[in-house]
Amino acid sequence: MAPAHRILVVDDNADLAHSCKILLETMGHEVRALTTGREVIATISEFRPEIVFMDIGMPDMDGNQVAAAIRAAALEPQPLLVAVTGYGRNSDRKAAMKAGFDRYELKPLAVKQIEILLSELDSR
Repeated sequence: MAPAHRILVVDDNADLAHSCKILLETMGHEVRALTTGREVIATISEFRPEIVFMDIGMPDMDGNQVAAAIRAAALEPQPLLVAVTGYGRNSDRKAAMKAGFDRYELKPLAVKQIEILLSELDSR
């Protein structure tokens, strides 16, 4: 069995964030679900997630702003940042990668995709 990871799920759709949290917890991980960018900024240093699944289109701070703030915080080790979004244009992908995301995935994120991303943590 793969080791448990600390995971942060961020989406302004609270039902979606909570559902994802429950799924990841059933897989044996420690998970927090947040709905705003400001909550992420307030939580990231204390929780120290290994991976962050984050929506881009949020009302208070968009995911790109939050990703840039996480990278600027110079956490060690840095979490794997995964954009999980409905924005599929190439320009959106480029902006996310420039902001500091490591991966860019379109919604809905399949369980198999989650497993692949988590396996990257195991091989780091």
